[in-house]
Amino acid sequence: MEELPLKYTALSKSNLSIGMEFGPVNFFVNKSSHEKSKNLLEGNDIKGETKIISPYLFPSEMWGWARVFSSYFGRLNEVAVSRANWKIYEVARPDEKLISKSKVVNVESRNNLSFATAETVTQNENGNILIKTLDELLLLHDVNFKFYKERNNEKEISKNNSYTRSRKVYFRYNWNSGKWMNNIHTDAYAKQFGYEGGLPEFIMYMDWIFMSELETKGKEAYQTTIELEKILPIYEGEIIKIIKPKNSENNLIQFFRENQERVRAHINKQN
Repeated sequence: MEELPLKYTALSKSNLSIGMEFGPVNFFVNKSSHEKSKNLLEGNDIKGETKIISPYLFPSEMWGWARVFSSYFGRLNEVAVSRANWKIYEVARPDEKLISKSKVVNVESRNNLSFATAETVTQNENGNILIKTLDELLLLHDVNFKFYKERNNEKEISKNNSYTRSRKVYFRYNWNSGKWMNNIHTDAYAKQFGYEGGLPEFIMYMDWIFMSELETKGKEAYQTTIELEKILPIYEGEIIKIIKPKNSENNLIQFFRENQERVRAHINKQN
């Protein structure tokens, strides 16, 4: 894949409107890239409990939003995912041809912040849908003030869990600030909005959520829906506890930084 030019078109409310369509874009995830993702997931498990034997791509690797939008806008620097709904239907393997297309389904402002929601569908070469995602994007290009303030709210952590992991926050890529100007993964840019530092890649959050199903259910995990309803920042090097409380309503998944809930999601079997 060719490196994107430094110049890009900002994802701004002024550049997006409901109904805009992008793609299709063809892409491949090679075996070495998949192995890197797998090694990160296993290696950043503090207790070394994660063992991945599945040969299939993770849903984050089939996710087409970033690939589709970057083919039109270039570097997706000034954006952060604020909510997501991922419906996973089928498996794909490394080096398999994947085809994605996206459509803008909503653009709005809330609390002086701009958001856009995009629906993205990834299919295989036979036309079968692998994953369909609905991602709400915070458009940081339109923000010129420190909107984020840490509240440090604490919450009781369930002790009766069907799944528990402790993971160390990492970056998959080296976000060179000379090439990725105004990028939310870099400290200088993220601090402009009140964050403590650069935010980790969104796919890390979704990989950690998906692992709670993959590690316990294997291939059956690829017929599920992930509903991400809360996502707060965590930072490189922090230790995050991930739990799935037993008998929780709608299969709750939670991330905790000490006693602070940082992520809240639900993962359910497809109907």
